[in-house]
Amino acid sequence: APSVTTPFTTTSKPSSSIVAAARQILEPVATKSATKESHSLEEHKHRNDCKSPSASKTKMPTEYYVNQGWHLLKSNLWIKNSEGEDVFHVKGTNFTWGMNVTVHDKEGKELASIRQTKVATLYPKYDVYRDDKLWATCTKENMVGFGKKEALLDIPGDNNYKIRGDNVAGSFEVIRTETGNQAGTVTKKVDKALGLRDCYSVSIADGEDEVALIVIFALIDNIYHDCDDGDITTPFLSSIIKKKEKK
Repeated sequence: APSVTTPFTTTSKPSSSIVAAARQILEPVATKSATKESHSLEEHKHRNDCKSPSASKTKMPTEYYVNQGWHLLKSNLWIKNSEGEDVFHVKGTNFTWGMNVTVHDKEGKELASIRQTKVATLYPKYDVYRDDKLWATCTKENMVGFGKKEALLDIPGDNNYKIRGDNVAGSFEVIRTETGNQAGTVTKKVDKALGLRDCYSVSIADGEDEVALIVIFALIDNIYHDCDDGDITTPFLSSIIKKKEKK
């Protein structure tokens, strides 16, 4: 019988030249596809990071809260964080002429002290010490009455703090004089129990000197909310005047 030859029974390996040509065509395509996928993954990750709160460059200010104690001391305050934990302690006494207080951390280490140098005057003056050295002086600048409140914490060779309050000394902002940036705020609030004690919230901008802002709070409390001062006001009166101003 005659033999039949089929073209598919015999297979042969492609030549090396054909393999090399195929690689030259396919490898750039695969590399381009992998690079595109990598870029897509990186872009997706970047978008997710931007949505994440932890990736935000703008940090929230630090908040502290203060309730005055039931005692005869002019200043004896524990300053707490938002978790209710003690962070700073402001100690004072009635047995001195004028303001004389110290600021401590929760372990009792002294961080700053404030001594009033001009007492019997409408424009009291205070010296602030840190590390047992004179660090700054504070002077009340506004006149007694229901005008805007203003004081200056002068730091030699440094960026000073301007303290500005509303007409009734219920809300203050602290401004860096050289940059105009807000360093923090101090707000007097009503005690929820009886409304007889002074209560404050102290907000400190991110990156600011916390001890400096706590010192400023203590100065505000003494200058504008001490019972001996002519500028004393109440949060209740403050709220009434603010409502009238908005109308």
